[in-house]
Amino acid sequence: MRKRKKSPVINWKRAAPVAGAVLLAACLYAAGSSSADPQKTVARFQQAMEENNAKLLFSQVTLPETAAERSMWTEDAANQMIAAVKASGKLAELVADLSKEAEQYQEKSGAAPASSEEKSGESTFVLKKNGKKWLFFDDYKVQYTPAYAKTTVPREITLSTDEQGVEIKQSSSRSSADNQAYIIGPLLPGEHRIKAKMQTDFGEVESETRFTVPIGKVPAVTVNLETKKVKIAANLPGGQLYYQGKPIEAEFSQSWGTYTATIEDVPFAPLDFTLKVQTPFGELEQQKTLAQSDTSLEFAFDLAGAPQFKSTIKGVLLEYEKAWVEFVKDKSSMKGLAPLLAKDSPKIAQFQREIAEVPKLVFAGKLTGLAINYSSATMDDPTHLQVTAKVTYEGKWMHSESKIVTQEGKEEHYMTFDLQLAGDSWKILDSRENYVWSTDKGTYEDVPLNE
Repeated sequence: MRKRKKSPVINWKRAAPVAGAVLLAACLYAAGSSSADPQKTVARFQQAMEENNAKLLFSQVTLPETAAERSMWTEDAANQMIAAVKASGKLAELVADLSKEAEQYQEKSGAAPASSEEKSGESTFVLKKNGKKWLFFDDYKVQYTPAYAKTTVPREITLSTDEQGVEIKQSSSRSSADNQAYIIGPLLPGEHRIKAKMQTDFGEVESETRFTVPIGKVPAVTVNLETKKVKIAANLPGGQLYYQGKPIEAEFSQSWGTYTATIEDVPFAPLDFTLKVQTPFGELEQQKTLAQSDTSLEFAFDLAGAPQFKSTIKGVLLEYEKAWVEFVKDKSSMKGLAPLLAKDSPKIAQFQREIAEVPKLVFAGKLTGLAINYSSATMDDPTHLQVTAKVTYEGKWMHSESKIVTQEGKEEHYMTFDLQLAGDSWKILDSRENYVWSTDKGTYEDVPLNE
């Protein structure tokens, strides 16, 4: 009888580790093969976008190798990227492009497709090999190429940002003698901000500019400092504007009796300005507050406040009225009047005609009052001014030959006097009587006649 052979006995203590290793290797191979499939990377990218899964997107997207850009990629940045892609409406287009790149990787056995090259200056997504996984398998990531924005500002403006990893660098492109071009980046999709500062005559002006980086080409950034132009107006020439005691460059020009200047780069804030006017009668000074929203400021000076104005004007008018009364008593000579008249005064020809008249109508009355409205004074320029006065007489007019009185009684005349500065002295250029309905009813100050 033949003996049956014994079946071999399996040593499970030795076989179990081997079997486990084989199983683990199979699992790892399956996982590695899945990871090495670029289409699955694209699918996870799409899933993260559609489900607003920032954590998943963070694991599927990478940035270029520079340390600055790497440090920018966070889950918060992933959230911004999801919002930007959805706002662009380009998710389907992006997924389709990435899928085509994945196909090209597969067809070329891992060789990078031409379309995976980054486009300079644009924010783009491309499929990239991200090294090896578990030594043997290609790893794929969606690489986002950060964008760079451009802006050009006047050279007086400085730009800065507190965003991590973002730099603002000067560029020679599009720069000029007056303007400086800058490149801002690297930038992830979403909203960004930069600060602009400029030193002006009124202190430092600062503003924040917010801009959005889209998917694709980034438009130029427009930086606006919140400043304004302000029109300064005054009723007298020769003004010098001051802010906090410092002179401000403001060139005044005349228009319809008003002197105006425009200042720029004024911040939107309450500001106190001082205008000093040099007049032939001394300096006048006035302070005004520019409200935050105002774009104009008006200074109305009263010449009567100038140190030497009243004494000068009353002296000129009183001397002229007294000399005129003496002249019209016989109308024989301009000896007393001539020194008081400007060289081109039309009064000279008028008085000469009166001297030549035969018979003459002469004055036998007297000057009884002179009152001046100093606040009515206006200046066309530093050498010409107008002022209103009220002159009263004890009137008595008669023919020089017959002595017949033709007019008698109190006379009250509201007069406008035109004065001209000749050297250091004010002369009478002209005078005219005001119509009753246009008579200035302001405050008139009496002048003592015995001065």
